Parts: sequence; C-alpha cells; structure tokens
Amino acid sequence: MKLKELLETNIDQYGEYPFLFFKEKQYTNVKTKEYADKFASGLRRLGIRKGDRIIVCLPNCPEVIFAYQGITRSGAAIVPVLFTLHPKEIHYIAQNSGAKAVITSTHVLPNVEKALEDLRVKPFLIVVDQPSTAGVKNFYDCLYEADDFSIDDCDVLAEDPAVILYTSGTTGNPKGVLLTHKNLFSNAANSAKHNGYERGTTLGVLPLAHVYGLTVSNVCLLTGSSIVVFSKFDVKAVFEAIENYQVKSFSAVPAMIHAMFSYPQADCYNTSSFESVGSGSAPLPVALLHAFEQKFGEGL
Repeated sequence: MKLKELLETNIDQYGEYPFLFFKEKQYTNVKTKEYADKFASGLRRLGIRKGDRIIVCLPNCPEVIFAYQGITRSGAAIVPVLFTLHPKEIHYIAQNSGAKAVITSTHVLPNVEKALEDLRVKPFLIVVDQPSTAGVKNFYDCLYEADDFSIDDCDVLAEDPAVILYTSGTTGNPKGVLLTHKNLFSNAANSAKHNGYERGTTLGVLPLAHVYGLTVSNVCLLTGSSIVVFSKFDVKAVFEAIENYQVKSFSAVPAMIHAMFSYPQADCYNTSSFESVGSGSAPLPVALLHAFEQKFGEGL
C-alpha cells in the first residue's frame, strides 16, 4: 500500500471525523486529505517531480502531517529533519539529499537560511507561518495557488522511496536510510496489530521528524484514531489532554514518563481512561515502570 492510501482508506472505512487536534484548532480526516491533495498540486506547480527530495524541518504541527501526505502524493520523498539541529547538520543533509525544497517555520528559518548559504543550487523555501516574500513561499499560498491535477498521474508505486531518514551521525556523517511506501505501511500495520492499538485518541508528543512519531501518526490512520499534536512536551498539557480527550494510550520516551510520574498536580486530573503508555528510544528503568503503574492504575 502507498502512504496516500492510508488516508483514503481511513476515510472510506470510518467516514469523516476529527482526526487532528492542535491547540484550539481541529481538522477532520477529510480536510487533511483536501490540504494534502492541494499541497501535492502546489508542489507540482513549483516544479517538484517524482523522485525529488523535500526536507520538512518543523516542530510538531498540523502542517507536518499535511506536508507528509502532500509530498508522497506528488511522487517526491520526505526528508524529515529535527528543527533543533545545528545549521551545519541541516546543511549536510540538504546537500547530501539534494533536496529541492525545505518546509519550515519562522522560528527555524534563520538556521535553515544559514544552512543553505553555500549550496550551489538552493532549494525552494516554504514557510508555514509567515506571508510569502521574495525567495520564501507561504505554505498555504502553495495550496490556494495549486492547479487541478490527478495525483494518480504521478504513478507512485509501493516500492518507491517515501521517506529518507538520516541517522544521528554519532560515528561519522549522518547516513540517509531509504524507506519505501511499503516499508512504512508494513511498520504501521505491524505496530497496530502487535501492540493492540484500538480506535481512540492518542497524543503526538514524539517528534514527527523521527520514525517513532511518524509511525504513530500512520497507526492513527490505520485504526481510525485521532491525534492531539504537541509542538513540545508539556506535562501539564498532557494531563489536560488525557482528561479532555479520554486518552487511553500513547507513545513516549522514558524522560516523559518520569516527568509525568513526578508531576505534583497529577492527582488533579481525571486519568481513569488512561490504560497504557508505550516507551522507546532508551531503556525504561524497572523501578520507574513499577512506580508509574502503581500511581496511575493496574491497567497500565
């Protein structure tokens, strides 16, 4: 299955429902598809073609998911980049990947511009939260100026590259790991099956620029679930979301689990819906695991 089919199958199977929550805004799965289709068309209008690489360097926000779905629809490959990286690291990835465009935000733009200074061929710059200016295109302008075209014209195959994830570079320069549409779909399907994910609302506290966070968003589409996206981890906001959205489970890292366990106002929130939290990226101390289970319920 191709990544665009995750969203299309989701709509066919579950109908329209609130898929994405971010601060005071919410977007349905149908609206997400509309934005993705229009962004794919906008990219084609900018000259992006099948096989091109596009960097997405943003904090977690709805535009990350819109962009991911739009990029794969255009036939290009996503290059997720953590927005906290140094300009030298962004420069290396942009040069090594041969990126044709970079999608970013006002907060990250100075580092991105510095990273692209010495490139012989500079990528298009697309910014999600400022008006279009000379050399910088607004994300939503790309949508509204888009031409009508059939995304099937891109002839995207399940074996085509969908994402190029760069390693951390601890033993040398980062290396781009190529993942196909089929790779990512299989990963999400196996995660949903073997981790017992059920339809509901989860929390997007992990970076969508990391494969862990990317998989969580894909699992939501497979299971007909909703996701509350956080641009940064805020323990108070996490407890508020668990209470307000009746969250049953989500994925995190040990530092987040420790912050929740240590939060002095945790008892002020109704967490009775909370059944499980997945932990990854680092070992979870057994003592913390048992203490967390004891504090938040035997269902964990």
